[in-house]
Amino acid sequence: LQSVPALRTLNQKLIGSESVEWTEDFNQNIKDLLLGGKIDTAYVVDHFRSPMVHEQKIFETRLCAVVPQGHPLYDRDVLSFVDLQEEKLITLNEKFSIFHSIVTKCQELGFVPQISIRTMESSLIYLFVSRQHGIGIDVNLHASEIRQENIRCIEIKDSIPWAIYAATLKTPASSESAGSSGF
Repeated sequence: LQSVPALRTLNQKLIGSESVEWTEDFNQNIKDLLLGGKIDTAYVVDHFRSPMVHEQKIFETRLCAVVPQGHPLYDRDVLSFVDLQEEKLITLNEKFSIFHSIVTKCQELGFVPQISIRTMESSLIYLFVSRQHGIGIDVNLHASEIRQENIRCIEIKDSIPWAIYAATLKTPASSESAGSSGF
């Protein structure tokens, strides 16, 4: 979350606080923890979709193709999923919403993506791309952290937006007042 501009200031204030406990987990697990009252605030990818929860979008970006130098698509300014139809793709695995978003979008466009490597770490996407194992698909948050000179992140113009929401349980008082925010 340090890569999300909207969270940098908040993270700096909270890191080291004795009253804050950070838990990182898969989206659905975090949602279950919030609904179960085990945590006070959740940061999740995509809408929470529960009438018991107040949510606020705090960040949005698009997916990008992580392309190795020397690949025919390397010099392009923007790509579409159709451009990637015949490519071996590298992405996060099925436990992440990004995987399902990629598969769904490609199926809507009439093809099944050739996902050759599925990982649990975004940094590995960049490593595999730098070793010429395919084109990565990632959220354009990690490129500045990874700093590989032999790869480029190119926006995928027809990707669905990737958004982070902050969510809290609605209290009885906030449920009664329209437009109330827990943030």
